[in-house]
Parts: sequence; C-alpha cells; structure tokens
Amino acid sequence: MQWVPALAGLALTACVSAQSSQPVGPRPAFALIDLTDEYTAFYDRTQELERTARVAAFKAEFATLFPGFYDTDRIQAMFGASAERYDGMIAGSFDAFPTERAAIARASANFEALLGPTREDFARNFPDLAPIGDIYLVHSVGEMDGGTRSINGQRYFVFGADMIAKLYP
Repeated sequence: MQWVPALAGLALTACVSAQSSQPVGPRPAFALIDLTDEYTAFYDRTQELERTARVAAFKAEFATLFPGFYDTDRIQAMFGASAERYDGMIAGSFDAFPTERAAIARASANFEALLGPTREDFARNFPDLAPIGDIYLVHSVGEMDGGTRSINGQRYFVFGADMIAKLYP
C-alpha cells in the first residue's frame, strides 16, 4: 500500500497536464482497463512456444489489446532501446512471471479500490482540473510503475502492475 502516494502524485501530474479548456462540471467515472488477467492467460496459453515464437505471438496477439503501447517504435523513441533489446524485455517478462505472478495478481486485485478514493480526493481538492480519462493497468514488461504515455497523439494514464509488484511489495 506504500505506492498510494506515488499513485496520487502521478494522478496530479496527469491532471495538471490535461487541457484546461475542457468544461468544468461533473466528472464522468473513469474506466479502468485492466489487462493483467489477459497477460496471465497469454502466458499460460503460450508456455510451450519457443522463446522467439512467443515474443512474436505477444506482438501479434497480446499487443493488440492496447494498440501502440507495446510498439517497438515507441520504445525506441522513448528509451532508445533497440528492437532486439525490447524483444529481450518481453521474453524476460515471461521468464520472471512465475515468481511475480502472485504479486501482480495482488496489485491488480487492490488497484481499483485504491484508485477510486484517490481520484475522488483530487476531484474534491482540485475541482477545476480536467478529467484524466481512462486508466490502463498492464504488464509493462519492466517499463514502468505508472505515468502518462502519449500514443498515436493521445495521452494515456498507465500503470505497470509488474513494476508496482516489484517496487512496492
């Protein structure tokens, strides 16, 4: 639960960076898009694949659940990581998953309950801030615990359950 302050700080950063020209008024409820169960299902379904084929299947199948997030070009532009290095990060996520699985599941199970009150607190204390939009909880393959990402010209608020589990046990 120590990562709640980080969650609040990241929410503030996303809200402050949102366009101020949006009308003030009742905020629609955000949608939490949690892809951690889908990662687990993909992991289980592809265990028998050879490493290179599994990475290719991840890019062809799983990455389509959040278009652009797992894109090699985005990773190269943002971090300067080569395609080979990013493939290694994806493969490494498969290697580490058996030991991280329970912690990631706990982070996912607790996430929405922690997120709601934080969002409500910000809405109360900063009523003129624009809504932050939908929030993604993903297996970030080691990229992040949380923050914003611009993908195809749209800003997303993203949390990496894998890094949350690793950094905030």
